[in-house]
This record gives sequence, C-alpha cells and structure tokens, in this order.
Amino acid sequence: MNVLVVGGAGYVGGGIVDKLKENHSVTVYDSLIYEESYRKDVKFVYGDIRDHENY
Repeated sequence: MNVLVVGGAGYVGGGIVDKLKENHSVTVYDSLIYEESYRKDVKFVYGDIRDHENY
C-alpha cells in the first residue's frame, strides 16, 4: 500500500513512518521546521501545508 505521512519527519510522525515502512511504500511530506533530519530510506517531499499559494 502507498502511504503519505504529513509531518512524517517529526517525533510522532517519524515513529509512525518507521512502523509503516516495514510493509508499505511510504512518502513523507514535511517542512522540516523542527527536525534537521528525516528518514532517508523513504520518499520525501519538502513543503508546508500552510503555504496555500503553492497549491
């Protein structure tokens, strides 16, 4: 299953991503405001859902 985790680079989202990636294809969407790193073994899209001008 393909799964999108919004905020997946943070503490809570990161834990969810770690569990989901065991059996699913995971994409993380995050602005990386609070985290310097993200899980490099999943697909990553940089963005901020509050930035309405880019939608």
